Amino acid sequence: MSSSHRTPEVILLPKTFSTPADLDDIANHYKGLRLQGLLSDPNSFSSTFERESQFTLDIWRSRIQNPVAKTFVSVLDGNDKISSKTIGPDTTGSDHSKAKGFQNLPQTEWVGTVTLLGPEIWSRQDGDAISQTWDLFTKAKDVPQQALKPRDYSGAHVVYLIAGMFVLPHARRKGHGQQLVEAAVGHVRDEAKNLGAWNASIVLQASQAATSAQLFYEQVGFEAREESVMDSSPYTAMVRDVNLQMDE
Repeated sequence: MSSSHRTPEVILLPKTFSTPADLDDIANHYKGLRLQGLLSDPNSFSSTFERESQFTLDIWRSRIQNPVAKTFVSVLDGNDKISSKTIGPDTTGSDHSKAKGFQNLPQTEWVGTVTLLGPEIWSRQDGDAISQTWDLFTKAKDVPQQALKPRDYSGAHVVYLIAGMFVLPHARRKGHGQQLVEAAVGHVRDEAKNLGAWNASIVLQASQAATSAQLFYEQVGFEAREESVMDSSPYTAMVRDVNLQMDE
């Protein structure tokens, strides 16, 4: 079925694939979308096109397969519409790339993406170094790449970070950004409940040079909490608390 007749979807990218070629297809698609974002909206990213355009394919593969990252992509059909349907890999440990919804993914047009990192556990007893939920990520020097160690999340306040949010210019103002965020929120809600957490929050860093991005995040439920500077770039820490007691 051609992409012009596919039902548009937000898809959670798999981490295991039938063949190395399947992984390479997905990694190259993600690379193309990410580099377009860095070119068209450099102020929205902490990285640069000059840096990431030099990445090897191994680096792009590692981003897709990062065990602590969940990468969602928004797929556009020929009618330029979106649906509320979100497809994600199962949790059985099977080959996710065979699941329904993934088979035609390399043949579709990708118009947006967002990455979710976490969960981390936040406690007010962590001390001054981690005084706010977003400090769990902003104080880190690198994006976590190793699988989370088994922990007891029962009754915990779990925190996730949204990063790499981007929608191509021609697909904006059509709901793709909101749908990507809601897919991430839904994933956080489901995972936090399954972990036995009592509270969940999603944090992000919005560049103060990208005022439209901060406005968008406010429109989808994030609140500005603190202004700070990282690597000489001013940003606003924003938070959205996720209600685990009800299905939204």
